Amino acid sequence: MVESLSSKSKVKMTVDEFSQVVKNRRDLYEAVVRNGFYLPKFKSTMITEEYMRNVISGKCFCPRFSDVKMLPCPRPPNVDVLIPKLLEICVSHNFTMNCGVDESHQPDKRWLLDFVASFKPDDEIFKKDYIPPVKETKLSSLKTIELPAEFMKGLPQSTRRSRRKGLRIAKEGLRMQKKERFKMMSKRYHLNMLEEEAKDDQREESKRSKKSSTNESKFKAPTTSVTTPVKSGGGSKGHSANSSMMM
Repeated sequence: MVESLSSKSKVKMTVDEFSQVVKNRRDLYEAVVRNGFYLPKFKSTMITEEYMRNVISGKCFCPRFSDVKMLPCPRPPNVDVLIPKLLEICVSHNFTMNCGVDESHQPDKRWLLDFVASFKPDDEIFKKDYIPPVKETKLSSLKTIELPAEFMKGLPQSTRRSRRKGLRIAKEGLRMQKKERFKMMSKRYHLNMLEEEAKDDQREESKRSKKSSTNESKFKAPTTSVTTPVKSGGGSKGHSANSSMMM
């Protein structure tokens, strides 16, 4: 795991001393980057003051520039495909706080590609013949605005140039759409994890069964050979041998 700044010696400074170097969120972003951390783009929803402070303190994992690898992916998949890959890497590498990703805070696509390339370079998206899947559900098609069944029936389409984001109900609908999309991605990711765990259990069970059968074959009881006892003093040969000795 990448070494965090919290593992090094700490120093206390006054607010005035700190403010002379870092005055706003942009200054804090540049300061974290100058310390070698590979952050997402500044305009991405993941870049908040809380996230950057967690990176500095080591509470949230963030790769360094020295650890980042770039691999060719001329036709990258959508963010919806890349985020489950990031979550899977976080679980397998024990990265803290899912690297700061949740339903409201997501990085840009370039950062996600570089993250996957750095920690899972054999992923399918970097193969020579990779083609991204068709997007199953668009964000705009998720139904999250509840209205009476007959309210919209028969209404004409608006010809005004104002944006659909002008109403509060539309803004609330967009937020709900993002939440629904993240829930769908998380559910798909957990289902994939359960399938992988089931496959691992089956492989372990088959290994145990093979091992037990091998041990049984090694420790089988040896077969005892039955020898037929030889009769002594019987028959004509024994009688003739005794008579010749007497002579």
